Amino acid sequence: MKITFLGSSHGYAEKNRFTSATLVETNEFSYLLDAGGPVEWLMVNNDKPFERIRGIFITHMHNDHVGSLSCVIEPMLRFRYNDNATCFFPCEKGRDGFIDWLEIMNVSGDKAKETVKFEITKEGKIFSNGDICVTAKSTRHLGENNFAFSYTFERNGKKVLFTGDMGQGFLEYPDLVYGEHYDMVVCEMAHAAFEDVADMLRKTDTDRMIITHYYEPNLKGFDDISLADFPFPVTLSSDGMEIQL
Repeated sequence: MKITFLGSSHGYAEKNRFTSATLVETNEFSYLLDAGGPVEWLMVNNDKPFERIRGIFITHMHNDHVGSLSCVIEPMLRFRYNDNATCFFPCEKGRDGFIDWLEIMNVSGDKAKETVKFEITKEGKIFSNGDICVTAKSTRHLGENNFAFSYTFERNGKKVLFTGDMGQGFLEYPDLVYGEHYDMVVCEMAHAAFEDVADMLRKTDTDRMIITHYYEPNLKGFDDISLADFPFPVTLSSDGMEIQL
């Protein structure tokens, strides 16, 4: 798997950092996790072809995670890049509202549903196509309504967890992450201060950790905390950064 951080910022874009969008690529296909910052532009300028997309996974319905989704779906319909993509929404209201939005932009909702499969994320294994397997688990980012999710991608014995946005203070982190080994954990840092959750993160069973979707003030103390105390390397993401597993 190759993971490209197209957008690594928090709720709003910053200079040289767009909002949340991450691409997971295999030898054959690609899978998009969230569609915040200008995904169409980011994919084109990073030489990521739309026709390889087989799955789109939205963690939750905040603008910085879904605001550019139409810029992915509309070209698929207009140019028929592929008829084999599935887009997962965290709730029916989000899916139905998105299709209504396409209609407002004079894009046929019926045509959209004929070209792209629109599904609702539930906890458990939600996607498997012989290339990759994706499992979802809810977070507390939007309270207890289960409309926000983490996603785990598995392929050829490699396992990568994307925490998605969590509740303030990461109270769900142990239940979300502990108990399994991951080749990489991609953890947000917009809803907790690193120094407050460092001890919790140290207990993660992973080979490496990437901090993304971070709000700069939440990294206060990041350089002062001894990362040598972590049993794995911890790295900050940046737009365009690629990692091969």
